[in-house]
Formats: sequence, C-alpha cells, structure tokens
Amino acid sequence: MPRIALTLAVVLTLAVAAWPQSRDRDKTPRLPNGKSQRIAILKENHRKSLADVAEIRQLARELEEELSANTEYVLSLDALKKTERIEDLAAAIRKRMKQGN
Repeated sequence: MPRIALTLAVVLTLAVAAWPQSRDRDKTPRLPNGKSQRIAILKENHRKSLADVAEIRQLARELEEELSANTEYVLSLDALKKTERIEDLAAAIRKRMKQGN
C-alpha cells in the first residue's frame, strides 16, 4: 500500500508540474490563419537569410573576377563597396540567427 501511495504522489506531482507548461504552450501568439506567429517569423527569417546568402555568393564571384582582372594591385571603389555590402549582409544574417534562438 505505501508503494502505491508513493507512486500516486509522484505521478500527481509530475502532472501538476507539467500542467502550466501545456497551458503556456496554448497561449503562444497565433496568426489569423491559426498558425504560430513564432514559426511564421522563423520561416520568413530563413527565407531572407537564403536570399542574402545568394547575394553574398554573387558579390563574392564578382569581387573575385574583379580582383583577378586587376593588374594594378589596387582595390577599386566598386570592389570596396562590394566588400562592405557582403559584411552588411553577413551581419544581417547573424542578427536574424541570434533572434531565432
């Protein structure tokens, strides 16, 4: 009998501890279509990051071609602007990744 009482007490304690968590999960903000707002934001951030990575890839190709063709060993203003744009895009991706966690 004491084992049953102890088991029942443990089960009830675990059930009570889990109760607020399940209620909090139901209170997550929802969009009008019923989907989770957090998930929608994460998906949009992922889409933006993929687009930024594609732009970084393109800028890096252009920068490599420009540097390879340049025989004066001096960076042009256009090349400098491309490097700054790459840095800005990388910072935006990093910021979105930190916000998602």
